[in-house]
Amino acid sequence: MRTSPKRSSPKLLPPKPSRDALDLSRCHHALVAESEDSPSNERVGKEHTERAMHARVSKLEGLPEQVDELGRIATEWLAPSLSEMEGFHAILALADRHSGKVELVTLWESEQAMHQSEQDADQLRSATARAAGGEVAEVERYEVVLLHRS
Repeated sequence: MRTSPKRSSPKLLPPKPSRDALDLSRCHHALVAESEDSPSNERVGKEHTERAMHARVSKLEGLPEQVDELGRIATEWLAPSLSEMEGFHAILALADRHSGKVELVTLWESEQAMHQSEQDADQLRSATARAAGGEVAEVERYEVVLLHRS
């Protein structure tokens, strides 16, 4: 007799809090769920809570055929240069191959580290865009409210 595979019931998400329940006057704190052996400032169960990591999102616009070149430049030159900066944590490059738009997300250990890197980051961002035949369209800054790694 053939039995059907057991299906687990979907997990229900808690209701979203109302805007009144959120304190929007302050920045959110970063919640980072990582493995047991990763460093953190505070432990919450098996997950970790880190103090406010920050992100800078650099939006570049260029030709679709230059996306691979920008990826090469980011890998060979940009990432190593950022790694030398105090407080740098990670970089993520996102690309839309159809439009040529690229978003570079850099993560910083603190708001202070992000702000201290502004001048150098501006030069790196401009040089990266120029080298790939594009331009910097916009730069935004955020506080990371969740970074989950399994």
